[in-house]
Amino acid sequence: MLKEATGPVEMLDRMVNSKLQKDLRGQRAVAWRSLVKDSTTSCSGGATARLAQLTVLQGLTTRFPNLAAGGTGNAMKGGEDILDSKADPFGGGLREVREVRRMVILLVAITFVIIVAIDSVLERRRGAVLATEGEALHARLRETEPRFVAGYEMPEDLHFHRGHMWVHWVSPEEAYVGLDDFARRLIGHADKIVLPHRGSWTDQGESAVEVRHAGHQTRLQAPISGEVIARNPAVTADADTTHRDSYGRGWLYKIRSRRLAEQLNGLLDGSLADRWMEDTRDRFHHQLVLASGSVIQDGGTTVEDLASELGSEAYEQLVDEFLRPVRARS
Repeated sequence: MLKEATGPVEMLDRMVNSKLQKDLRGQRAVAWRSLVKDSTTSCSGGATARLAQLTVLQGLTTRFPNLAAGGTGNAMKGGEDILDSKADPFGGGLREVREVRRMVILLVAITFVIIVAIDSVLERRRGAVLATEGEALHARLRETEPRFVAGYEMPEDLHFHRGHMWVHWVSPEEAYVGLDDFARRLIGHADKIVLPHRGSWTDQGESAVEVRHAGHQTRLQAPISGEVIARNPAVTADADTTHRDSYGRGWLYKIRSRRLAEQLNGLLDGSLADRWMEDTRDRFHHQLVLASGSVIQDGGTTVEDLASELGSEAYEQLVDEFLRPVRARS
């Protein structure tokens, strides 16, 4: 009786176990496929949800040990290997990003080097062009015999500022700027000349050039307002170029101004410049005799390097009097 009663129960139990095994195997296979897919496309909630499903299925496997056998067990092991692996599922993409980043940095560095090289070449060419222009300016101003007024050289076709800077216009908006023979003798052999940077703006009457010599720092004023478009590389390389040839190779900088013609009308040229220089000589000799009579050569012409002959106080007084117009000092 008992055996007959328990036989159908055992049979039913086996049938239920078989059915559950088939259903759970199918569910776990679907779960693992989704888990693998999520792990390769996202590290966020999708993979976490599949991991939760895996935990549930592991609990079912404990309840039904037979589910751990066969292909399902291998699938379980394969999934655990994926989860436990230290390999980054996005490793390939990250490597590509790093590679692209390295390439971008390399291209930026190469571009920078190319720009620097091109700028260096252009700067050398610009220097060569400016040197040629300096030679042309020197030749143009030396076409005639040197012209002296009150003992100082004053070439024609130049406009003079009362701070003893000259302007030589070469186009309706461009002109060269330099210091005249009076300033050259007063300053002497410069150790260094600091010129305004290319692209900077200078205002008439404001300090534009600094000359350093014998412990003195002499600031020369801009004769006209405008944009500095070139500096004389010969002067920056050898400051004494200005002392040797202040009206030619020793020009200081080139300027551009839309109001050039208007500003030139406010400078001195021709007979007006001659009378101004004569007056300058008379006033200068008077001040010079008060300071030291030994620095005037025979004939009343000043020596070539007053800065080295005079003391600091006497020199600064002369510079303030003659190289800085009254309007700028007030």
